[in-house]
Amino acid sequence: MKKSLFYGLLLLKLFVIPDLFGQEKTIHKTNQQWIQYYNTTQLNKKYTLLADGGFRWEDQRSKNSQYILRTALKRNIGTNAGIAAGLAYSGFYKDGMVYKTEIRPHQELNLASSLGKIALSHRYRLEERFFKTRAANDIPSFNNFNFRLRYAINASIPLFKISQKEPFNKVALNIGDEVFLNAGGQIENRFFDQNRLLIGTSVPANKSLLFMLTYNSQFGSTSLPYEYKHSKILWLGIKHNLDLQKKS
Repeated sequence: MKKSLFYGLLLLKLFVIPDLFGQEKTIHKTNQQWIQYYNTTQLNKKYTLLADGGFRWEDQRSKNSQYILRTALKRNIGTNAGIAAGLAYSGFYKDGMVYKTEIRPHQELNLASSLGKIALSHRYRLEERFFKTRAANDIPSFNNFNFRLRYAINASIPLFKISQKEPFNKVALNIGDEVFLNAGGQIENRFFDQNRLLIGTSVPANKSLLFMLTYNSQFGSTSLPYEYKHSKILWLGIKHNLDLQKKS
């Protein structure tokens, strides 16, 4: 786990920090509101089916921004590790209409550990992003492609129990960060894609249902060099866990 943290910090130092602070930049500030449903279905001891879907708005929910649907199959490769592969489909809005869609396969490695009562997780993800921009105003449609690398680290800190009789009923503080880097021949000036700094809380309703409210300070690149977008995001997540394993 120490090596995972070292490689993550090295990635930030070598590639992200120079890109962000090497030149003067213009920053456009926005606010967004996200809602996301996550489903985790345990098929057996080795395999888990993952699915999620969500919608995003901008400017106090006055403008549609994006929708996303995603699924994946995860295989446990140890007590604290797993690999997964999946596919996402997303649409992006402009002037109230979907002007661009994306098909996004991905592969990932997940690692987990603990530091006392604090649960730590690392996720390394590779994405293949296939975009299609629709024709509009005599501008023909066009396609483009790039890879994206993602590294996420998260710490979950238990705060207090809601019920002494139910050990799962713990309110937790979640702190994390995720960096996104582009790769491929069509990225132009956008090696750095975005960074998410996350802080929030999670509250269980029962053994299978969890509500998460997160503040996401997202700093991302735009199509213009040295112009960036800083979004303050309120993110509501609903996590639903199912277990289909046969009970002995």
